[in-house]
Amino acid sequence: MKNGRSGKAAAAAGTGLLLAIATLGPVCDERLPVYQDPRDVFSGWISVTSSTPSAMSINLVARNDFDETLEGQAVLRGDAEISLLGNPSIRKLFTFSPGNLITTGKFNSATGTLRVDPGDTIRLRVFWDYVDEAGVNLTT
Repeated sequence: MKNGRSGKAAAAAGTGLLLAIATLGPVCDERLPVYQDPRDVFSGWISVTSSTPSAMSINLVARNDFDETLEGQAVLRGDAEISLLGNPSIRKLFTFSPGNLITTGKFNSATGTLRVDPGDTIRLRVFWDYVDEAGVNLTT
């Protein structure tokens, strides 16, 4: 059996090596990428996914354009108003909530936490029965 001195010598050599590396600083001269401030990390749009003579499906879509996963408390509530291009007086206001979320795996309703990986989208869907804010049925 060897004496305890070889273990102490190995520990001393390891400690010396770590001190030498710490004194010399980083051995790599590669620079870190430029920091990108994550202010405008989502792009969004509204799309119509289906239309029938009695209703249309309208989606509010947001995509994570940032290169990191974003996770945190989310307020999935708000309003969106659409109007006809040819006649802006015909308009409809939609109220969105977590119940309109169709990408449910990304939102934890118990904690209010939303997780969106890079390139992923979150989608909220409402259905419009062609009745505008004034109560006019546009199909008749």
